[in-house]
Amino acid sequence: MSLGVSDLWRGAGVAGVGIVFFACGAMAWRVLSAPPPGRRAAVACLSHIKQIALGDIMYSADNDDRLPPATTWMDAISPRVPSEALFHCPALEGKNEYGYAMNFELSGKDTKALPRLESQVLVFDSVLLARNACSGVYGFPDASRHNGKYNVAFVDGHAKGFTCGRQPGGNSSSWHGSFAKGPEEAARHVPSMERGR
Repeated sequence: MSLGVSDLWRGAGVAGVGIVFFACGAMAWRVLSAPPPGRRAAVACLSHIKQIALGDIMYSADNDDRLPPATTWMDAISPRVPSEALFHCPALEGKNEYGYAMNFELSGKDTKALPRLESQVLVFDSVLLARNACSGVYGFPDASRHNGKYNVAFVDGHAKGFTCGRQPGGNSSSWHGSFAKGPEEAARHVPSMERGR
C-alpha cells in the first residue's frame, strides 16, 4: 500500500497542529511561570551584587590582597566589572541611582588578615543611592525594593538574599539605624591611612 500526496498532507497537517499546540503550551507555561516583576528585579540584583563582589576580588588580587578604598570602590573596580549597568540596582528607576554600598569597615583591608571571609559583608543593597556609597553594615532598603528581601555579597564572593529586618548572621535587631550618608561622611570613619592620607 502506497501513500498518496493527500495522505502526506493529512499527516503533515496533524503534525503541524501538534507543533502549534506544543509551541502555544510552552509559551503559556513560560509566561505563567515567570516570576513577578519585583522578583525578577531581586534575582537580577543578586546577580549584579555577585558580579560586583567578583570585581572586588579581582581588584584585591591585583593589589596585594587589599580591598578597594570604600570612598571610591565603584571607580576602583569598574575595569573589572563587565558593565557599568551592574552598579545600578535593577529595582531603582533613576539613571543616577545606584543602590549598593560597600562596607566601609573593609576599606583597603588585607583579605588575608580577615577572619571568616564567608561571613564578612562586603557589598549590600542600601538606601544610599549615590555612586561609591559606603557605610557600616546597616541602612538596608525597606521591604518594598525586593519583595521583603535585600541582597548581600561577602568577601569570599558568594551572595545571598536576606529577609528584611534580619541582618546577615541572624541578628534581628533594628537595621534602620544611622549610617554614613555617602563617601564624604564615611571618609570621617575610615582611618586616614586607608583614605589615601
